[in-house]
Amino acid sequence: TDAIGMGLNLPIRRVLFSTMTKFDGQSDRELTESEVHQIAGRAGRYGMHEEGFTTVLAEAEPSAMKTLRELLPKSPRAPRNFKAPVAPNGWHIDTISSRLGKNRLREVLGIFMGQLQLDNAHFEVAELEQMLELADQLDRIAPKLTLRERFTYAQAPVDSRTDSQVQQYLGWAENHARSGSAGVPWFLDSVDEHSRLDRMEQALRSCTLWLWLDLRFPGVYGHVEDVVALRERLNDGIERQLKGKKPLAFTRSRR
Repeated sequence: TDAIGMGLNLPIRRVLFSTMTKFDGQSDRELTESEVHQIAGRAGRYGMHEEGFTTVLAEAEPSAMKTLRELLPKSPRAPRNFKAPVAPNGWHIDTISSRLGKNRLREVLGIFMGQLQLDNAHFEVAELEQMLELADQLDRIAPKLTLRERFTYAQAPVDSRTDSQVQQYLGWAENHARSGSAGVPWFLDSVDEHSRLDRMEQALRSCTLWLWLDLRFPGVYGHVEDVVALRERLNDGIERQLKGKKPLAFTRSRR
């Protein structure tokens, strides 16, 4: 996974590419020089491994080593037409609400997007589609939460592609608004490290979301020790199952 290129500091000496391509949401494409530098740059760690090494797996596509050799010496290029995204923060939400007398989060966010004046050469309003959709639902099912609380919920790392997780998250928010407690997380008793891979992955995302919310709403979520313990077992179970599967690049090369 190219998530390793997101600035993770890892105590490793070697990075092995299983492929020099990635799916970017629309199609498969070759990694850019910037991505290769970011991923390969994780090899080596100051104070532990003074040198880092990178290569490709034998199962990678035939052109992988050639691509790696060509891209490593190149200097990373800044993306074209890049603009820094600007998202709302708590001050924006409170200011718009107090000055315009608005208390629906969806409406406040809409005003932010429509009225924010930016240096268009360098900045743009961040993509807020998911936040807007969640805000609309939070206004409807949890109006007793304060505007700032609903704004915090709308920023949560919800997998909007999975309807079941969205509904669980909204249920937790509704419980919070009604009773002050999110309740008991469903995944503690229904999933373990021996479950199907897709169920474990779904539960792992729910663990991450639950812990994110617990940090921001102390006393509302809880069950932290149990959730952390389950997350560790799920990680072990997922790793064990994945070790029994062939690498994606190897599978592609056999087609």
